Amino acid sequence: LKTMANSNDISFEKLLELIADNNISEIHEKSEAINNSLDWIDDGLLSLHNINSSDSNNFDWTDDYFRNSLAYIQAEQSQEITGQEVIKFLKARTKGIITKIGDDRGKWNSIIKSGIPLNSDLQIEDKLDLLINIIQEFLTNEINVDAKINLLKAIENEIKEINVLSEDFIVSIDHDEIREKWIKAIPLSEIASLDQATNIVTKYYSYSLPWVLNGISKKLKNRELIEEAESIEELSILVELGLPNLVSVKVYQSGIRSRPSAYEISQLYEEELWDNSIKFYKNDLILNSEKYKIFISEVASKWLDLLSKFSKRESVILKSIPNFTFGEIHKYTNRLIAKKINGKQYLLSLDFKVIEDISESDIDFSSVNNEIGVFFDYDENDEDWKMTNLNPYLKFEE
Repeated sequence: LKTMANSNDISFEKLLELIADNNISEIHEKSEAINNSLDWIDDGLLSLHNINSSDSNNFDWTDDYFRNSLAYIQAEQSQEITGQEVIKFLKARTKGIITKIGDDRGKWNSIIKSGIPLNSDLQIEDKLDLLINIIQEFLTNEINVDAKINLLKAIENEIKEINVLSEDFIVSIDHDEIREKWIKAIPLSEIASLDQATNIVTKYYSYSLPWVLNGISKKLKNRELIEEAESIEELSILVELGLPNLVSVKVYQSGIRSRPSAYEISQLYEEELWDNSIKFYKNDLILNSEKYKIFISEVASKWLDLLSKFSKRESVILKSIPNFTFGEIHKYTNRLIAKKINGKQYLLSLDFKVIEDISESDIDFSSVNNEIGVFFDYDENDEDWKMTNLNPYLKFEE
């Protein structure tokens, strides 16, 4: 931007003034493209301003804060710009943000929490009341997969032109059929033949749209619209994975890495069971795989076989380490691990501030030196150290 301003005989001080006033287009005919890129850092600048300044219009914090940044250090080695100019630029950019969105810190928090670039966030804010009406109407009717697809379509129609979604292939193409087949877990091979289907699924449904839907959900929570927020949060998960309900999502995440098979297997369960854990579904499918195969297709049965095969990992049985005392080490740390270093046995703290050679100890720690998840924690009641095993694949003799 500085180089562009120079080419138009705009001084650096005038450049800062234009940035603070959000008049980027006056810098150069190509400056809007750079401005769109800078949009990605604006919510970060807003967050820093919210944290570092109690007065909305006091931007002095930028001087000290950015003096330690990599941008400042690199600029100091540059011929084109100085570190101080970088700080002045970021201060002007922050002023421009506050000029654009105002002094309402409640609005700031909504923007910060959404995780969406600022300009796109403001575009969503303008449509938020309309989106709330759409969601609340959805919640008053019977909720099934077709209703979810209609809700998604209605939301897409309202937000499709915001900056982070305004790809040409999204705006210009009617993708009703792609949307329906994706959410209904139709195999991707059957969707791929449709116009721009691969782009729409991989770039839009699996990435950009769930991101924006999550941002909308956070905005709804910020307004304490919990039921509406949860419905959009669920929708974002279904859109990302291409599945019609949360049970099929849990089945997919448990290891059935086929959308059609995960949906087919999910129908063995009541939809009300969606709040069971992924571990519940995984264990249940492994334990009852032979029984379930009677009710599902051959392809889905093969996925159950794969899940069972790769989940069978035998536990390693090791000799248990007895409780022990260890001088005054508990004054420095409450957790130790055992390691052998250069042929010597050590007990050390997780931050390596305690490293004690215990090669002469009567206790043999060698069996747990290379095992992940085995710790020794200090028990203040018994005043000794006891072994803690957080590794589910390790078993210890009593």
